[in-house]
Amino acid sequence: MKDFECFKQKAYSFYPKNISAIKNQTQYLNSEENKRLDNVFQNPDLTLLRKVDELKDFFKSSCKKNIYDFTIQSWQDRAYNIQFILNKKENKTFILCVNISMLIPFYLCYIIEVEFDSIKNKLKCSPKINLELEKSIFNNDLTKSKLFIENILKYKEIRFEVLDSKITDLSFQDIELGDFTLFNAFFLNNIYTQIF
Repeated sequence: MKDFECFKQKAYSFYPKNISAIKNQTQYLNSEENKRLDNVFQNPDLTLLRKVDELKDFFKSSCKKNIYDFTIQSWQDRAYNIQFILNKKENKTFILCVNISMLIPFYLCYIIEVEFDSIKNKLKCSPKINLELEKSIFNNDLTKSKLFIENILKYKEIRFEVLDSKITDLSFQDIELGDFTLFNAFFLNNIYTQIF
């Protein structure tokens, strides 16, 4: 609970309280909090950006994988979204995702599973986190990746249980009041990939 309160107070500095980004767009965009968040996008932390590039290079050389940066600045992602394929099995792809927050010195590292329907030529469902595989088959990959990240970035890992917590009086883009989480505040609107 202490972690949640601490992160919640930090979120209040970037998102205006009790103003819907959907219903009160003008008021929302003109708020001091939104201007502060916009400033992060307009003036990125170049030191962090260099470290993220170093991390991508490190993954590329040590893991011998194609590294994808799916950070979408036009969507105002609040985190760098680095991904690479760990394994492909029939119509399933297992992807290691690293989200590095631009707002707080924390990161996430997790495995998502993507299932593609080749007959319909589309995803069977939204990408989902596979906690079971994180603890078993891909545990070594995850542990090694976290060590790399912490060594290069000097950031701490944040727990998903904390990030699922809702801040009911905040909103952002198409996320209405009551649905906004700490994950939304410091990372992304949702978990996504462009790898199939």
